[in-house]
Order: sequence, then C-alpha cells, then structure tokens
Amino acid sequence: ERIEELREVDPQRQWGRNLRNRVRENFAWDSVMHRYLELYRSLL
Repeated sequence: ERIEELREVDPQRQWGRNLRNRVRENFAWDSVMHRYLELYRSLL
C-alpha cells in the first residue's frame, strides 16, 4: 500500500509544494533579513 502511494503523482506534487513553501518561508530574502534585523537589535 505504501509503495502505491509513493508511485502516485499527486502526493509527490504535494510534497514538492510543501517543500517549496517551506524554503520560501525560511530562506526567502525577506525572512532572512527579518531574522538578521532581530539579531542586530538584540545585540544593541
């Protein structure tokens, strides 16, 4: 059953979308910049 799930295209596309969103949330310039600003402010 699990092998059949892995062969289906839709779950693979969903995993791809989830990973793409995760990368955008964690590594997009706006997100990175926000974290650096927080770090900078905490050091002042």
